[in-house]
Amino acid sequence: MPKPLLAAFAVFLLLFGAVFGFMVGANKSEAQWKQTQASVSGQTASFEGPTWTAKIATSVPWFDADGTFHAGGWPACLTEHSTNGFIYVAPHGIDVDGHTVRPVYAVDCRH
Repeated sequence: MPKPLLAAFAVFLLLFGAVFGFMVGANKSEAQWKQTQASVSGQTASFEGPTWTAKIATSVPWFDADGTFHAGGWPACLTEHSTNGFIYVAPHGIDVDGHTVRPVYAVDCRH
């Protein structure tokens, strides 16, 4: 293969790889903080979004009202009198009977 043709092919592969890598990286989903209504019963809480549900039971990482991080336990702001809360949820969930259930990564009681 002639050197100019080889060089052109190498440049083509480099550009193709760069464009492909950008497209893959641009579509990457990340977890997001969401404010939702909370329904609490004992140490079980569920949060409803427009097309998804998130649930926690017993223990979850959380931030208290002062901003201190707790690696587990029950968030102090989730009581039977809670009306809303901020939760850090997964970008994609599991479809259960046409309703998406998302894992909860953390609860934020600072709000």
